[in-house]
Amino acid sequence: MRSTIPVGGGRSPLTFDKIMTATLTTETLSAAAADSLSWLSEHGFRYFKSHGHYRRKNSNGFSYIHINSVTHNRAAYHLAFYLGVQITEVESWVLRLMGDTRKVSHYDRTIWNYTVNIGPASHHWQFPIPGTWTLGTLQEFPALASEISDFVRDLALPFVEEHQDPLAVRRTMLETPGHATNTWPYRPILAIDCLYCSPEQTEADIALLDRRYERYAPRPRQEFEEFVSAIRRARNVEPAGAPNGGPATRDGNSGITEGPPSVT
Repeated sequence: MRSTIPVGGGRSPLTFDKIMTATLTTETLSAAAADSLSWLSEHGFRYFKSHGHYRRKNSNGFSYIHINSVTHNRAAYHLAFYLGVQITEVESWVLRLMGDTRKVSHYDRTIWNYTVNIGPASHHWQFPIPGTWTLGTLQEFPALASEISDFVRDLALPFVEEHQDPLAVRRTMLETPGHATNTWPYRPILAIDCLYCSPEQTEADIALLDRRYERYAPRPRQEFEEFVSAIRRARNVEPAGAPNGGPATRDGNSGITEGPPSVT
């Protein structure tokens, strides 16, 4: 039996056969990709069309495999993925350190990667299968579907599985930074230090990051220094019952709110 995926409230499900006779658009390309990855449900994922991603609720947050379909000229269409993990406690702690009172949403990622930077010749992340595909017609998709599934199974799924562990997030950002596309990687690194590591480890990471970012432009450098100051203040005044000098723990999924869809 052909698998089906929802294409909007009240509309009939779009089958793979119908997709293959449709005109190529970013919507139909995303629908074809979502349909071909329906096996992700076996790993606890559910597809949310309004967000354009497969999402799984974990014990301490969420994992995301976001389908990114774009075109710049309506002749060539490009498919890639945003891979992400949210550790809700870490994201709450980052917001607290920044003085941001909003709640954590599905827009917040502790670690993420845009797969266009992955491939055999990539300087960021070498992998046999390139993480982006280009099509001129939707009828080309079936020939690519197996490779896309292999990519998601062999790279995307292990990525979001591994990084449920906050210490794995820290390790990746410090040791293989090309595997993460975070704009401000020092934020989750130091928040994780506060939550799960010793004060000595925190200071060692601050020193390492200080050297790494010493050539930052003045504004980003100031933002880094302000965040470090917030980290040090937080280390000196902490709530009771906090692990390893970090903030008190809470359920990883508490406070989560629906936010805007992932960036495409």
